[in-house]
Amino acid sequence: GRHFLYVRNGPGDLVAGSLDAASDTPPKSVMRIRQGVDYVPEPGSPVGRLLFVRDSTLFAQPFDPERLEFAGDAVPLAGNIGTSYASAHFSVSTNGRLVYRTADSNSVQLTWFDREGRAVAEVGEPVSPSFLWVSPDGRRVAYGSLVPPYGLMSMDLPRGTNSRLNDLSSDTGVVWSADGERVVFAGRDGMHLRVLNAAAGQQMLLPYAGQFMAVHDWSRDGRFILYSTID
Repeated sequence: GRHFLYVRNGPGDLVAGSLDAASDTPPKSVMRIRQGVDYVPEPGSPVGRLLFVRDSTLFAQPFDPERLEFAGDAVPLAGNIGTSYASAHFSVSTNGRLVYRTADSNSVQLTWFDREGRAVAEVGEPVSPSFLWVSPDGRRVAYGSLVPPYGLMSMDLPRGTNSRLNDLSSDTGVVWSADGERVVFAGRDGMHLRVLNAAAGQQMLLPYAGQFMAVHDWSRDGRFILYSTID
């Protein structure tokens, strides 16, 4: 009842804190992780279990709540666990019963609709997007993947094929160039430009050390990007 765990989104790690710690005591990083965790005490034992998701697999690992560190090796419990942003879709009770939702429940089928609202055609395999941005020519859609492989993805709509643009989280979406060959997106470290058909990677346009940046529009002449920041 004196310690607590939380996930820091910026560095992406699990941190242990104490209600009795001095205000200037730095938090203790336990492990690198993207999604939330759950601690389960074990009756009659000073060591409980820490449950966490890594690469869509749910693990349980002995954890000492006094020393705030692991006390054994991790054991896989289930695979194909659903996740969304910083949440992992599982919960465990104090009697050891576990419930979870699979990653399949995250998936949606991209479908073209006409102007009267009638479904015209399905596109590609089901995906798990955090957002969707269609290119100006209607031939591509960029989306952030909520399941592995995480990052920014691009789908060729006529072919229904996917390609990975990068492994950066970009939950605030992207904007397309007028010719549909480039995208600009905001990562955790700033604004980036990516040329879709180039192997050179991405270019940093605007470094940003704040906590939030979002891109909103790209002028048709290619000269200006509209974006917002929150400090």
